Amino acid sequence: MKGEIIKLDNYTINYIKTNNFKNCQIQFVFKEKLKVNTITCNSLLLDFLVYSSYNYPTRRELRNKLEYLYNSNIYGKIFKIGENLFHEYDLYFLNPKYCDKNYMDEVVKLFSEIIFNPNFDNGDYSKKAFEICKNNYRDYLISLKESPAEYAIKRSVMIFGEESLTGITIDGYLEELEKLTIGDLKKEYDVLLNNTECYIYIIGNINKKQIVNCVNKYFKGIKINKNNNNLYIHNKERKEVLYLEEKSSVKQDTLVIFYNLELDSKKEKNIDAIIFNYIFGAGGLTSKLYDKVREKHSLCYVIYSAINCYDNYLYIYAGINKKDKELCMKLIDECLEEMINGDFTIGDIKDSVKALKNAFKNITNSSESALNYRFYIDFCENYEIEDRISLLEKVTKEDIIKVAKKVKKNMVFLLCGDDEDGNN
Repeated sequence: MKGEIIKLDNYTINYIKTNNFKNCQIQFVFKEKLKVNTITCNSLLLDFLVYSSYNYPTRRELRNKLEYLYNSNIYGKIFKIGENLFHEYDLYFLNPKYCDKNYMDEVVKLFSEIIFNPNFDNGDYSKKAFEICKNNYRDYLISLKESPAEYAIKRSVMIFGEESLTGITIDGYLEELEKLTIGDLKKEYDVLLNNTECYIYIIGNINKKQIVNCVNKYFKGIKINKNNNNLYIHNKERKEVLYLEEKSSVKQDTLVIFYNLELDSKKEKNIDAIIFNYIFGAGGLTSKLYDKVREKHSLCYVIYSAINCYDNYLYIYAGINKKDKELCMKLIDECLEEMINGDFTIGDIKDSVKALKNAFKNITNSSESALNYRFYIDFCENYEIEDRISLLEKVTKEDIIKVAKKVKKNMVFLLCGDDEDGNN
């Protein structure tokens, strides 16, 4: 879905008019430089802002207000792309045509209240909200080790990117969390308001004049501060593959293999690489990894590959038995060698293109996915859906082989139980 850019005094709105959805969505995004020493504070700040506000100082009061506005819902998320850290706030609300004439104004006013009037300097209300958010965040960080798959992948990313911004975990760090005070949140909030880029996205069947007037009324004071952070991070190749093993009380051993994957062009990153990855390991039951490692040799319960073109890596995840590690790695190497040698068919390419085309068409099935894709087009050098589908159909076998030849093994990480023979 293509949006209309509406330029106001000191910022722009990306407005997407559509009647495909019953609800509407407004999204506000801060963009800043990714920094390891503030990632934990930023994550806690985001939770703090959506938990309550100065005029709605308890969670219950804020929830009551959202329910009054026909069960509107707000959430926030923080994520990184290359050297950029994004703070995203989303408010879902009912189409104003079903409501009274003041509804749109009240919705945008509440959204502004949450972002620009946080629950600081509000006595015991502020202290209680801070402690609740901090406790919830602490529980989340502690729980990360409870999922061996999630922990193994995140641990591998940190090791793989230890000399770059790739290695900064977006989850934050427990030791940093324990040091944070509400004063630290206030300082970081001031940085967010005065030193970051700000963007507004709106999608739904909304009267353009009405929504622009409301946004201009309640978001008038925001500033645009351009920063030119790199979209891509380049991680060094190792002269020798790094092999690491970590003990844990897991019931199933977990193997994660990381590869450098330096892709050159926009097409290679967003078109050729995803078809390569689909055939290699992301295509579920049809992928080479699944067929050879799981089906033919029964060495794992799950295996797949994933690509991050912004950090220039590919990784393979497999739930295995430790005693099968060497054979599993040998078979994975064989699968990659087959891709490099062109040992896949035109039919494999066509099946991949068909599946990916259907996935892209489904992007517009929800306001959230449609808006997120619009964001990636604007910020991440991606294609419009129609252009991407057209380019998929033109990918050749040579294009895929070219990607395969750029996959260079960097490290192998095994998370395993204490016994020598594995746990399965």
